[in-house]
Amino acid sequence: MPDNLRRDGRNYIEWIWSLLDDGIPIPVSESFTELRTDAGEPLLDPEIASHLDEGFRAAQGAASANGHRIDDVVTCCSARELDGGPLCNELARLFFVDAAAALSRAQAIGEICDVVEEFCAEAAHLKRRLATDGALPMPLRRAIDAAAADQGEGGRV
Repeated sequence: MPDNLRRDGRNYIEWIWSLLDDGIPIPVSESFTELRTDAGEPLLDPEIASHLDEGFRAAQGAASANGHRIDDVVTCCSARELDGGPLCNELARLFFVDAAAALSRAQAIGEICDVVEEFCAEAAHLKRRLATDGALPMPLRRAIDAAAADQGEGGRV
């Protein structure tokens, strides 16, 4: 069980990656006690799950203070299995509904991928694919990675 989360949660990206790397999914219900095996048994010992729940609250607070969403942290940490097309579509839709929110989220994804790259090289590839995807409006691509976007690469993720 990863136990590397600082009390203030400030290394939440590393911690989330450690959980995923150890095969512990991040619970949608926001409680590790809800995780089950395929047979329906609890995935984690109740004490471990409770400990991870406490850490998750600290991680969420730290992520929020940095303008990061936990689901974006999970996305970047899971870059090796990720098809970026749905994320591009989601960002593009958001841009036309709320450009400021889309730009903020795109910038956050770029920042998160920068940190995750230390643990998972695929995060840098995801960041580059998003920044060069011609389906995304240029302001979003530049928010993710200005240097890659400005190189003018196009194509679908």
